[in-house]
Amino acid sequence: TNTFSRLGGTGLQGPELDALVAYLDGMPGPAAAEGAASSAEQQLAHRGQELFFESRQGCAGCHIGGVGGDAGKHDVASGTKADLGKVFDTPSLRFIGASAPYFHDGRYPTLDALLSATDSGMGHTAHLDARDRRALRAYLETL
Repeated sequence: TNTFSRLGGTGLQGPELDALVAYLDGMPGPAAAEGAASSAEQQLAHRGQELFFESRQGCAGCHIGGVGGDAGKHDVASGTKADLGKVFDTPSLRFIGASAPYFHDGRYPTLDALLSATDSGMGHTAHLDARDRRALRAYLETL
C-alpha cells in the first residue's frame, strides 16, 4: 500500500490487496544456481557472511538475518527530486543475486557496482578490498 501511495496512486485496500498478495505469494522465486558450489566458492561465501554480520559494514543492522528487513524506514542519502520522500523501506535480500538493477531507483546495474559505490547511510563497504567485496557478493548471491 505504501509503495502505491509513494508512486502517486491511492493504494490497494481490502479484497484487491488480498488478491495481489495471494498472487505474489504463489509466484515461484528465481531459480537457484545449478550445481554444487566448489570448496573455494563456499569459503568465499562464508567470508562474505562474516563480513555481512560485522558491525563495521552495517548490513545486518537493517537486513535482519540476511534476508529480513527491520520494518524501518531509512534515509540512505539517495533521495532525488523525483522521490516523494527521503526515507525508504528496508527490503528483503532474498533472491538479490537475480534481481538487478539495485537500490530503490535502480542506479546500480550489478551487485559489484553497489558494493563498490556504497558508503552512505545504507552500509559501509567502500573500505573493503576487491576480494572482500567479491566475498560479500558471493554471500548475497546465496540468499
